[in-house]
Amino acid sequence: MNETADSVESFFSEVRAAAGAAGAAFEAAPAGTVKLRIDRDAAARLAAAIEALAAGEAIAPEPRVRLFHALMRQLLDEGAVDLSKRLGEACDMGMSNAAVRSVLAEINEAYVIPAGLEITSHGLLRSFRFWSLDEKTAYLRQTAELIALLRGEFGHACLAYGAVLSYERSGDLSPHDDDLDVLVGLDMQAAPTFGAGVELVSAFLSGAGYDVVGRWPAFIKVRRPQMRSDIDVFVGLNERGHLASIPGPRGVIPWEALFPARDGELYGVTLAVPAQAERYLELVYGASWRTPQPGWQHRWDYPRYADIT
Repeated sequence: MNETADSVESFFSEVRAAAGAAGAAFEAAPAGTVKLRIDRDAAARLAAAIEALAAGEAIAPEPRVRLFHALMRQLLDEGAVDLSKRLGEACDMGMSNAAVRSVLAEINEAYVIPAGLEITSHGLLRSFRFWSLDEKTAYLRQTAELIALLRGEFGHACLAYGAVLSYERSGDLSPHDDDLDVLVGLDMQAAPTFGAGVELVSAFLSGAGYDVVGRWPAFIKVRRPQMRSDIDVFVGLNERGHLASIPGPRGVIPWEALFPARDGELYGVTLAVPAQAERYLELVYGASWRTPQPGWQHRWDYPRYADIT
């Protein structure tokens, strides 16, 4: 470890010590909330300590210190964080993914997770690690109900992406996530493009009582009032016997690796999973999918699918 890294680690340790002396700045977040509750007096003391420690000549220019300072300042002031803005600033400073992850890990472990929330790539949220068994079971039943509706209308649907990854790895919900991914399989005669698929699925689910709370070129985010979290519904097109879905490689994943889907079980709830789940995961995440890869990110390669987007 070089001198700068030593200085940054010392800075983190000194801030932790200051936080202990200042008292708990963040109180336990009530169930269902995604905003930290702040003890204003303790937060003011900790904010002042961070300002003083971050002003040190040796570490003030260090990107990890600057990112930590910006994130903590916003958390202590608002109980929330604009992660996309902060990550943009980190990019402008030339920070690597590993450096950003180290800062987020420090903030999570020392300040946010003890209060019942977590900062992930999706922002500040109440990730599955904090959900009770009853909450997980209810959400899985709601997901199973959604999949059944989609299968009844379109013929093919199952868990996808991270939901399948956590199912196959651990037989559980990923502790760092807060929603599940579902993929609905469509024939290109019915939906020749992702846009057409999104419109088709959105209209059907809206008519079935779901609110479409987010819409992107190849997937939507839906929920009902009683649901604890959203569900991401991705459109998968059967392109000459291969799955076309974003994110994901084109012309690589055989349709038969997913559909017809088979039954799997999580917390006693039966859900449809890809027919050849391990094959699907290897083609989406690579041969090392069984081992968690910190910082791994999907490639959202829209240009590759430009003709059917």
